[in-house]
Amino acid sequence: MNSMDQEKFEKVREFVFGHLNTDLVMVYRHKDPSAGNELKWCRAYSAKDWRTQQDYDRAAAHYYSIAKSCFDERKNFLTDESPGAPNEAGQRWWVLILGGGPLRDAGYVLVVRVAIKDPKELESAVRQVYNIFGSGTEGAEYAPVIFR
Repeated sequence: MNSMDQEKFEKVREFVFGHLNTDLVMVYRHKDPSAGNELKWCRAYSAKDWRTQQDYDRAAAHYYSIAKSCFDERKNFLTDESPGAPNEAGQRWWVLILGGGPLRDAGYVLVVRVAIKDPKELESAVRQVYNIFGSGTEGAEYAPVIFR
């Protein structure tokens, strides 16, 4: 990851932890193109200080197949990860995978585990992440999130 991308991911981290009830952010990077579309997790951020390298490795393995699918298909995906009733604030845990737009063009997939009430809350967040990663250019391509 080059220094410009590191700065962009730092801005993304500040945004998602500052504006959303975020638990975990995983960044996967496209490996050498000669290896096909294989991904490798390269950065992780957590709201919990107690997470270890092993915890991140487990999370990376858990989300790998959906991250790779989104990367391969150049799509974004959102899935509900919390069975049962919402928390006291009416929020459920969702996992947002951004595998399209400027992140994909740069060879990355972003996985964000976030607690929200309504999935529509994430539409502006996706646009903001795209703007950060698209160098702030207006009208960065927006791939719609597929809800399941």
